[in-house]
Amino acid sequence: MYGGANVEEKAYSPICRKLADTGYDVFILKTFEEFALFDIDKADTVLNHFDYENVSLMGHSLGGVAATNYLAKTKHKIDNLIYLASFSNIDISSLNVNVISVQGTLDGVISKESVAKSKAYMPSSFSELWIEGGNPAQFG
Repeated sequence: MYGGANVEEKAYSPICRKLADTGYDVFILKTFEEFALFDIDKADTVLNHFDYENVSLMGHSLGGVAATNYLAKTKHKIDNLIYLASFSNIDISSLNVNVISVQGTLDGVISKESVAKSKAYMPSSFSELWIEGGNPAQFG
């Protein structure tokens, strides 16, 4: 889990705990200055030490941008990418990865242009889920 800019890692504990309770190993990445774009390779601290059959990256806000940039350059196999109020700033359409974007309809923070532009960068597996009344703070 790559957190959003200036969001304490513990803010993601509720959503990550729910995932862990269903049997997933979940790691909340502690990034430099709580800014994932400064620490894009942080997932290596987990993936270099464990041999998982399936790996998912999840990123909230700018943490999703960091996760995408990591995905594009890593040697590790990534199966899924999950955006929480986030988007891609680079073309990942040729990558073999499942991508889901979860957005809130009341998001007043994320650039709607960035989200729209991001769709052209997505692989064919891309899907979206819109939460009626949701906002970006609810992910953290």
